[in-house]
Amino acid sequence: MKLRSNIHMKQKYRLTGFARFILFLAFFVPVSYFGITIFNGEQAFKERITALKDKLLMPKTEKIVENRPTNCDEIIRLKEKEIEILRAQVQELQSSERK
Repeated sequence: MKLRSNIHMKQKYRLTGFARFILFLAFFVPVSYFGITIFNGEQAFKERITALKDKLLMPKTEKIVENRPTNCDEIIRLKEKEIEILRAQVQELQSSERK
């Protein structure tokens, strides 16, 4: 039985040293940056991570529900406060207009 020669097969792709160096930097630099910022305890970086986790893991509908008052009594109380504030502003404007 005769074996076929490997003439038609492509040679294995080989990376040059520079290409390996670039690939190494592409992975090493971001990992080291994140590691150093976490190690130094920078709060801005931690806040970004938690905000990203919140956006990815929590559905948007839950946030909307959390910000709204849950019962009618609370809604009425908040609206009454708003009305009081607006009445005070109207009275203030009317008194400054008369002067």
